[in-house]
Amino acid sequence: MYRQLLMKEDHQKYQKILWQFNPLVKRSDPAIKIKSLKLNQMTEKITKSIETATKKVNMQGKKQRGSRMSEETLELMNRRRQMNRDHTEYRSLNRAITKALRKDQRTYNTNSIIKQSKAIKI
Repeated sequence: MYRQLLMKEDHQKYQKILWQFNPLVKRSDPAIKIKSLKLNQMTEKITKSIETATKKVNMQGKKQRGSRMSEETLELMNRRRQMNRDHTEYRSLNRAITKALRKDQRTYNTNSIIKQSKAIKI
């Protein structure tokens, strides 16, 4: 998929292509004329960029979740996924997960502060 953009006139002066008609001649030769072409449209392939951005966002979330949550919290979450939402156990499990997440977040923040303070030279 491609997207074509019309550029503002103010920005067109920054989008130039230098063109040398005869590539066999040395570029340092002053007799060679170099044409300057100003672009007024930009075509961009967005399918690949969307795919790349999606992968980065997904990987970033996995990295953070793995480092910030304890194994116990992840196990509670897996149990919750398998449960029916109508049970009262589901609600109590939600409360337990919320408490575990808060505890994990506090632990992560405390460890981050300790790491930062060790890196500071006084």
